[in-house]
Amino acid sequence: MTDEKITVGGKEFVCSVIPAGPVNIVFAANEGGLVGCGAIDVTALSGFGYAAARIRPPEGAGIGGNRRRSPPGGNH
Repeated sequence: MTDEKITVGGKEFVCSVIPAGPVNIVFAANEGGLVGCGAIDVTALSGFGYAAARIRPPEGAGIGGNRRRSPPGGNH
């Protein structure tokens, strides 16, 4: 797993990449919520009162698309 802190619109997020077999689970989160790939269960997270949204990857790069890509600076 790799983590990297980023700032967007003056707010800090932790971006994570979790290798899971042939794919990566990717998300950015902070205390206010999470934005992640299609493997993220937004319904379950909202049940805990935590805002969550899924984003679509570029064409061909999703879980059903190309093989797992290495995280930035990673060797997976």
